[in-house]
Amino acid sequence: MSPRAKSFKANSIIYFEGDKGDLIYLLKEGKISLTYNDVTTGEELVDQISTGEFFGVKSGLIHHSREETAKVITNSVVFEFYPVEFEALIIKNPNIIIKMLRAFSTQLKKVHKQIQNIVGKNVSVDSSDNFFNIGDYYLKNKKYKQAITVYKRYLNYYPNGNFSMLAKKRLKIAQEALEAYGNEGGPAPVLEKAENTSSISNNDFQDFEQPDNEVFDVPPGSSLGENDKNFEIDDDSSNGSTKESKLYYKAVSYISQGKYMDAFHTLKIVINNGNDQEKRMANAEIGKCLYHLKKYNETIKHLTNFLANNQNYNDKDEILYYLGSSYSQIGEVDKAEKIFNNLISNHNESDPIYRKAQKALKELG
Repeated sequence: MSPRAKSFKANSIIYFEGDKGDLIYLLKEGKISLTYNDVTTGEELVDQISTGEFFGVKSGLIHHSREETAKVITNSVVFEFYPVEFEALIIKNPNIIIKMLRAFSTQLKKVHKQIQNIVGKNVSVDSSDNFFNIGDYYLKNKKYKQAITVYKRYLNYYPNGNFSMLAKKRLKIAQEALEAYGNEGGPAPVLEKAENTSSISNNDFQDFEQPDNEVFDVPPGSSLGENDKNFEIDDDSSNGSTKESKLYYKAVSYISQGKYMDAFHTLKIVINNGNDQEKRMANAEIGKCLYHLKKYNETIKHLTNFLANNQNYNDKDEILYYLGSSYSQIGEVDKAEKIFNNLISNHNESDPIYRKAQKALKELG
């Protein structure tokens, strides 16, 4: 095989942030920009690709999700390489290796500066708090295996830390979610606020995604041995929510299997017996059950009431999507269009919810 030349028209997209792909690109002629978010401020940044420059290398070589959106500014021609073709090319051309190293060096300097900003602005003085925050980052992003690793290490290294009790609860949430629908599955958990900790946004640490078996740095004076590998904590039944948490994730599992009535009845038990957080999560999922059971008017009533009482709900966009879809199903096109347009206007083209709303809007005709 040999690289293929491909033409792109101005204002087209070669790939979106978050897309999966194994192609590596070389700009032959034209103008292309890479758009991504700064990890510290969330500000949108744009880098211009020069003629003769490669892009999409990191994600192409390691099959990682694209970390930026590649937009065509003027009519352009690029060469597309599969990883094996790219590797064959650089083996034959040592100068390309040097050029790539320079490019990566520049990228690493940017990343280092961003991390310095994170340390200066977002990370608390207490190192144990930082460790806890990393666990929260992974849990919020449904990376349950990594979250479990971090919370266990936190409890091992800092058994009397500021957030040891909260870490136990978080650990249970991660373990139950992993058991219910696997790593990165299901809805993002809604977490009770951890007072006096710094928040880590969805973009923080994005250049440092770790594999499932990652071994984190060990605090000074600690060591990793067989005991650490098998480390478990005693069940904390004092919060009275273990049973309801398990029922919640069982219900989510039912939803993933299309067993919406089973999920509905299970979630009702959680609402009747769970704590505030569990009730809120269950109420959100019941709205989805009603939609899939084709109870569209009931869905609208339920989700409208839910949003009125949970304005800061993490997955508000998903709730709005189901609400818009329900209006669409009962023929209230104007209300559906208003919701879908609102979702589109508040998100970038690379966001999954943007694409879902755009597709739903087109289907309205």
